Amino acid sequence: MPAPYSTPFNGMVLITTSTGVAALSSLGYDISTYCRRARVGIQFDDNDVTTFGDNVHAHSPGLGDFTAEVELLQAFASTGLLNLNSSGATSPDKLLWDLANNKIRFNGHIRLTNAAVTSDNPGYSFNAQLLSHDPISGEIGTPLMTTLQMRGAGVLTRVTSS
Repeated sequence: MPAPYSTPFNGMVLITTSTGVAALSSLGYDISTYCRRARVGIQFDDNDVTTFGDNVHAHSPGLGDFTAEVELLQAFASTGLLNLNSSGATSPDKLLWDLANNKIRFNGHIRLTNAAVTSDNPGYSFNAQLLSHDPISGEIGTPLMTTLQMRGAGVLTRVTSS
């Protein structure tokens, strides 16, 4: 049984190589229908600030970093993903291949529920880069899945209004 305040992931995942927040909503690709799982995590360096005479170690958070991970169903059909401004179509495979193989930094946005961004449904916007990509990873009798392991290439922003 889930925790009393747990909300199931029915979210939105957008990717675009254009810049700016407006680009995410008008020029990006909504890969949500292929997504099975998403995670955004932040971590900080652990700086030991212990001084002479201390009886225990003292720690202070240092530089921050973030990662985002999305597990999605792999698809190769060239019309699988429509650009949000309807200017063209591509497949998840081609989009991810281009991002990884050409070492392209891209903007991403992940939110819990595919509804308006609010304080109860925050979105996390970021600039990232794929450091690895498995175009094919599967076995007989199971869906072909791929995991986007994105590493921060800028600031992670929590967005609570459009």
